[in-house]
Amino acid sequence: MALALGLFLKTGVATPVVDLGEQMRRWEAQRALGANTRDFPRFGRLVQAIERFADDLATIRVASIITGYGDAQGSAAALLSAIEECREEIAQKLPPLALILDQLTESISPLSAHQLATPDGQQAKYALARRYLDLSRYPEAVAVVREAQVNRYAEDKRAVEVSSPDFDQTARSAAEKKLAEQDMNLLQEIADVRKDLEHAGFRKQPLPAKSLQKRVRQIVERFAPEGGSAGPAAPADESSCRRGETIFVSRHSGAVEWAARQGIRIDRMVEHLDLAEIRSGDTVIGTLPVHLAAEVCRRGSHYLHLALDLPSERRGVELTAEDMARCGARLVEYWLERMS
Repeated sequence: MALALGLFLKTGVATPVVDLGEQMRRWEAQRALGANTRDFPRFGRLVQAIERFADDLATIRVASIITGYGDAQGSAAALLSAIEECREEIAQKLPPLALILDQLTESISPLSAHQLATPDGQQAKYALARRYLDLSRYPEAVAVVREAQVNRYAEDKRAVEVSSPDFDQTARSAAEKKLAEQDMNLLQEIADVRKDLEHAGFRKQPLPAKSLQKRVRQIVERFAPEGGSAGPAAPADESSCRRGETIFVSRHSGAVEWAARQGIRIDRMVEHLDLAEIRSGDTVIGTLPVHLAAEVCRRGSHYLHLALDLPSERRGVELTAEDMARCGARLVEYWLERMS
């Protein structure tokens, strides 16, 4: 049983726990009947709570995990309650499990909140995203981060409280629109990673597995709520908790005007890139040489290449914003790594 619980902690897979738990419950019940005592096992509730939590985890039921639906307790809180209720019995009958239960409590505790539309609820969502990272479940981690960011811009809590008569899809759509207005770069970044994951790499330039894992971790850690850790995850450096800057590298006034017309949020315009000023989570826009773009990526930042379809006679000529539009100016995100 200890091995099965350990597997659950590492993978989120609960089938061995459920099967063994049911066998042990029946054995203990038969033993109590044979001894003509009323000492029937109670840890069946713990097994059921683990199964429910694992089912929610497997299907990304964020609200069911964190708050529950209606009068039902969240599956994280229900699991914590079951652990405490069964702790004494398990210490007496299955002492090797006591330490595992402590580890399980530590990993589950950050995933519970009374409401999703509160700072505690937001903290729990990021703790859940980081929990998925610990389980190497990258699509789920990105999905939770995206919803947490939409929730962050919800002015009406009815956009957040799902499986409730008060839930309002229109309010949620308004929150999503506001997020797009405030940080389109974030939405594009998440969308690009999700497409790469969901389409199994069937695209023109799929990222290598290690690069994709790194980008997912950066997405989760970069957008953690302010005010502390969101759960037991790999420690982020100081820059991962700050809001990343968008830096446009260009010497051309036409490029500056073009960016303004596109509604691109620019925090700093610079003629030359100083790599010492780049931090994890920043976004750099420009036409950088390959080695500089690779260094931007290595530092945990994002590189958006300003691509143009220039005819030969226009090369080396100062372009206006209108010229750039006619040449199909667009931002294309690249992830570059030095291979040797």
